[in-house]
Amino acid sequence: MITKYQYNKTINEMFLETLDFLNAEQVVDFSTRGKNTLDLLLTYRVSLLNKCQGIPGLGDHQSAILTDIECHPKKHKPVSRKIYIWKRANLNILRQTIQQNVEKFLINNDLITPINSLWNDFQSIVINAQEVYVPSKLSSIRYSQPWFTVDCKKAVRKKKKLYNKAKESNLNTDWEKYKEAVIHSRKACRFAYNAFISKSIIENNNSNSKRLYSYIKSKQIDNVFVPPLQNNGSVYIDSKDKARILNLQFGNVFSEDKGDTPSIHTKYVEETISNININSEGIAKLLEQLNPSKASGPDDVSARFLKETSTVISMHH
Repeated sequence: MITKYQYNKTINEMFLETLDFLNAEQVVDFSTRGKNTLDLLLTYRVSLLNKCQGIPGLGDHQSAILTDIECHPKKHKPVSRKIYIWKRANLNILRQTIQQNVEKFLINNDLITPINSLWNDFQSIVINAQEVYVPSKLSSIRYSQPWFTVDCKKAVRKKKKLYNKAKESNLNTDWEKYKEAVIHSRKACRFAYNAFISKSIIENNNSNSKRLYSYIKSKQIDNVFVPPLQNNGSVYIDSKDKARILNLQFGNVFSEDKGDTPSIHTKYVEETISNININSEGIAKLLEQLNPSKASGPDDVSARFLKETSTVISMHH
């Protein structure tokens, strides 16, 4: 808000309209002379601002502005995750092991065993068998782009090998081979990127939106999980202030508990639910319909494992 100005109204309105068009925010939310804020610090990337505070000023200024701003955005580094290589798994031995362990599971437990104990035992059987009989590897954190293909990896690795060889020998022939490998790797990456955009996103946007959101996530350049929050006209970047604002926001949606139990009027229905028949064929059918490409849940039991061992698991229902 501009209270006093030495320029005419038109210039001030154009200035405010420019700030709104650029989506810029004023991060200095405290007074620097009396009750007025004379210092402007405008940015449309508030996430790059680490600190903005007042320090004792000079002259007639009560305070000066001390800021800590990142000159370059920090890109979020991907985390290595375990990938199971199912095409190298010994499925026959895996099914035999699961069958033996499930038989022991049925002998050691009965109908009065707590459900949590049953699930923990079954989960340990699945995870241990998967770790032993299914090879795994850690995903690379270097080639994290969704469009990066196997051909791109080969071209980049070949380029790196030729560079090390040329650096060691310092021969013109080796440097020429390295330059050719650089051109080839750029073409391979450019071709893979264009193919990914045209086929996976433009053509299959309606049928497979996961590719689109994976590409958008890969373009993220801020390592910020909770962005700066605005409350009562002020922008807050401190973690404690963000937590307080979110706590107030989520707390407002709940009604105050006064200790009264509400009365629920339901119409009595004499009809009863029919018996539910659970058989091995139905369980196996549901397990075989699982999508093996879906990620595992917090229990680490993969859909691919349940699908591959559906017959063995369902026969002991």
